[in-house]
Amino acid sequence: MPRAAAAAFTVSLAAAGFWHRLHGDDRQSAIRLDAIRFADRCQIPLGRAAIQVAFSIFVLTETWLVPVEGWFVDRFGPKIVVLIGGVLVGIAWVMNAFADSLVLLYTAAAIGGIGAGAVYGTCIGNALKWFPDRRGLCAG
Repeated sequence: MPRAAAAAFTVSLAAAGFWHRLHGDDRQSAIRLDAIRFADRCQIPLGRAAIQVAFSIFVLTETWLVPVEGWFVDRFGPKIVVLIGGVLVGIAWVMNAFADSLVLLYTAAAIGGIGAGAVYGTCIGNALKWFPDRRGLCAG
């Protein structure tokens, strides 16, 4: 088992290094640039914090609604919940592409969070059912 753990650690370090090289050294500058582009497209003075609230809305709707999405999985099955979640994420991406106000940006973040939470919660729930003796390994 120690060999497998060492191999997994080595692979994860290599993946992290690849990710870092792929996305550059300063990810915060990319976020700032996106905020500036959005503010220019809106043609109204917006602070960076007002735009970054969208990410908070996304995370809140993604995480806090998972119990409700779990109820939908029990009622309708995982296939339909993942399908609808994927459609919601796609709709959110299109809305983000054309967002010209904070209201539209926040609405798209909420829709995307609901969809991402539906997909993530369903997939993790199914993985936990497949490996009941390795729940911690499945859930991460």
